[in-house]
Amino acid sequence: RCQSDSLGPFTCWWNRGRDPIIHTTYNLTYTFNVQNPEIQVCPNLSTEDDFVKCRWDTTNGGNVHLFEMSALNALGSSTSSPLQIDPGHYVKPGNVRELRTPQVGADSLSVRWQYPVGLEPSHFPLFYTVRYRGEWDNQYMEQNASQ
Repeated sequence: RCQSDSLGPFTCWWNRGRDPIIHTTYNLTYTFNVQNPEIQVCPNLSTEDDFVKCRWDTTNGGNVHLFEMSALNALGSSTSSPLQIDPGHYVKPGNVRELRTPQVGADSLSVRWQYPVGLEPSHFPLFYTVRYRGEWDNQYMEQNASQ
Protein backbone atom coordinates (compact mmCIF):
# COMPACT_ATOMS: atom_id res chain seq x y z
CA ARG A 1 0.00 0.00 0.00
CA CYS A 2 1.20 3.52 -0.74
CA GLN A 3 0.16 7.05 0.14
CA SER A 4 1.29 10.50 -0.89
CA ASP A 5 0.19 13.71 0.76
CA SER A 6 -0.54 16.08 -2.15
CA LEU A 7 2.28 14.54 -4.24
CA GLY A 8 4.73 15.49 -1.49
CA PRO A 9 6.12 12.82 0.81
CA PHE A 10 5.46 9.37 -0.65
CA THR A 11 5.38 6.26 1.55
CA CYS A 12 4.85 2.63 0.60
CA TRP A 13 4.54 -0.27 3.02
CA TRP A 14 4.28 -4.02 2.66
CA ASN A 15 2.88 -6.52 5.13
CA ARG A 16 5.74 -8.90 5.89
CA GLY A 17 3.41 -11.39 7.54
CA ARG A 18 4.17 -12.87 10.92
CA ASP A 19 7.48 -12.19 12.64
CA PRO A 20 10.01 -14.45 10.87
CA ILE A 21 11.67 -15.17 14.28
CA ILE A 22 15.13 -15.37 12.68
CA HIS A 23 16.95 -12.24 11.52
CA THR A 24 15.67 -11.28 8.07
CA THR A 25 17.05 -8.54 5.84
CA TYR A 26 14.66 -6.79 3.45
CA ASN A 27 15.57 -4.94 0.28
CA LEU A 28 13.37 -2.80 -1.96
CA THR A 29 14.37 -1.90 -5.50
CA TYR A 30 12.32 0.55 -7.47
CA THR A 31 12.09 2.89 -10.42
CA PHE A 32 9.80 5.88 -10.70
CA ASN A 33 9.95 5.87 -14.50
CA VAL A 34 9.10 2.53 -16.15
CA GLN A 35 9.60 4.00 -19.65
CA ASN A 36 13.22 4.91 -18.89
CA PRO A 37 14.08 2.73 -15.88
CA GLU A 38 16.87 3.61 -13.50
CA ILE A 39 16.72 0.93 -10.81
CA GLN A 40 17.39 2.28 -7.32
CA VAL A 41 17.47 0.85 -3.79
CA CYS A 42 15.31 2.31 -1.04
CA PRO A 43 17.73 4.39 1.05
CA ASN A 44 15.72 4.30 4.30
CA LEU A 45 13.91 0.98 4.42
CA SER A 46 12.51 0.33 7.90
CA THR A 47 10.63 -2.44 9.66
CA GLU A 48 7.79 -1.36 11.93
CA ASP A 49 5.54 -3.96 13.54
CA ASP A 50 4.45 -6.29 10.72
CA PHE A 51 5.32 -3.82 7.95
CA VAL A 52 8.32 -2.95 5.83
CA LYS A 53 8.25 0.75 4.84
CA CYS A 54 10.05 3.04 2.46
CA ARG A 55 9.60 6.82 2.38
CA TRP A 56 10.59 9.34 -0.27
CA ASP A 57 10.44 13.14 0.01
CA THR A 58 8.48 13.44 -3.23
CA THR A 59 7.07 11.43 -6.12
CA ASN A 60 6.32 11.97 -9.78
CA GLY A 61 2.58 11.82 -10.42
CA GLY A 62 3.04 11.43 -14.17
CA ASN A 63 5.02 8.17 -14.17
CA VAL A 64 4.14 4.58 -13.29
CA HIS A 65 6.29 3.27 -10.43
CA LEU A 66 7.71 -0.26 -10.29
CA PHE A 67 8.68 -2.01 -7.01
CA GLU A 68 10.30 -5.32 -6.12
CA MET A 69 10.74 -6.49 -2.51
CA SER A 70 13.19 -9.19 -1.48
CA ALA A 71 13.92 -10.92 1.82
CA LEU A 72 17.03 -12.83 2.89
CA ASN A 73 17.66 -14.95 5.99
CA ALA A 74 19.50 -18.12 7.01
CA LEU A 75 16.88 -20.28 5.31
CA GLY A 76 17.22 -18.60 1.92
CA SER A 77 15.82 -15.71 -0.06
CA SER A 78 12.63 -14.71 -1.80
CA THR A 79 11.73 -11.91 -4.20
CA SER A 80 8.26 -10.61 -4.93
CA SER A 81 6.76 -10.26 -8.36
CA PRO A 82 7.23 -6.75 -9.73
CA LEU A 83 4.46 -4.39 -8.61
CA GLN A 84 3.44 -1.48 -10.85
CA ILE A 85 1.43 1.40 -9.43
CA ASP A 86 0.18 4.74 -10.65
CA PRO A 87 1.01 7.15 -7.81
CA GLY A 88 -1.97 9.30 -8.75
CA HIS A 89 -4.21 6.57 -7.30
CA TYR A 90 -2.53 6.94 -3.91
CA VAL A 91 -2.64 10.69 -3.39
CA LYS A 92 -4.36 12.02 -0.30
CA PRO A 93 -5.18 15.62 -1.24
CA GLY A 94 -4.64 18.36 1.27
CA ASN A 95 -7.38 20.80 2.22
CA VAL A 96 -8.57 23.34 -0.30
CA ARG A 97 -7.29 26.87 0.24
CA GLU A 98 -9.01 30.24 0.41
CA LEU A 99 -12.53 28.87 0.78
CA ARG A 100 -15.04 31.71 0.38
CA THR A 101 -18.73 32.26 -0.23
CA PRO A 102 -19.02 35.32 -2.47
CA GLN A 103 -22.80 35.03 -2.86
CA VAL A 104 -25.28 33.90 -0.23
CA GLY A 105 -28.96 33.96 -1.12
CA ALA A 106 -32.16 32.83 0.57
CA ASP A 107 -32.04 29.46 -1.22
CA SER A 108 -28.63 29.37 -2.93
CA LEU A 109 -24.97 29.68 -2.15
CA SER A 110 -21.86 30.24 -4.30
CA VAL A 111 -18.61 28.65 -3.13
CA ARG A 112 -15.07 29.31 -4.41
CA TRP A 113 -11.70 27.84 -3.42
CA GLN A 114 -8.12 27.29 -4.53
CA TYR A 115 -6.61 23.86 -5.18
CA PRO A 116 -4.61 22.21 -2.38
CA VAL A 117 -0.94 23.17 -2.28
CA GLY A 118 1.06 21.00 -4.70
CA LEU A 119 -1.98 19.70 -6.61
CA GLU A 120 -2.61 21.95 -9.54
CA PRO A 121 -5.37 20.89 -11.98
CA SER A 122 -2.88 19.68 -14.60
CA HIS A 123 -1.68 16.71 -12.48
CA PHE A 124 -4.92 14.70 -12.59
CA PRO A 125 -8.60 15.37 -11.98
CA LEU A 126 -9.77 16.07 -8.46
CA PHE A 127 -13.42 15.56 -7.54
CA TYR A 128 -15.03 17.82 -4.96
CA THR A 129 -18.18 17.43 -2.91
CA VAL A 130 -19.70 20.23 -0.85
CA ARG A 131 -21.51 19.18 2.32
CA TYR A 132 -24.03 21.62 3.72
CA ARG A 133 -27.09 21.84 5.93
CA GLY A 134 -29.62 24.46 6.74
CA GLU A 135 -29.57 26.24 10.05
CA TRP A 136 -32.46 24.13 11.35
CA ASP A 137 -31.64 20.86 9.57
CA ASN A 138 -30.21 17.85 11.37
CA GLN A 139 -28.72 16.11 8.34
CA TYR A 140 -26.13 17.27 5.85
CA MET A 141 -26.81 17.36 2.13
CA GLU A 142 -24.10 16.73 -0.47
CA GLN A 143 -23.61 18.37 -3.84
CA ASN A 144 -21.09 17.48 -6.55
CA ALA A 145 -18.87 20.54 -6.98
CA SER A 146 -16.44 19.25 -9.61
CA GLN A 147 -16.09 21.07 -12.89
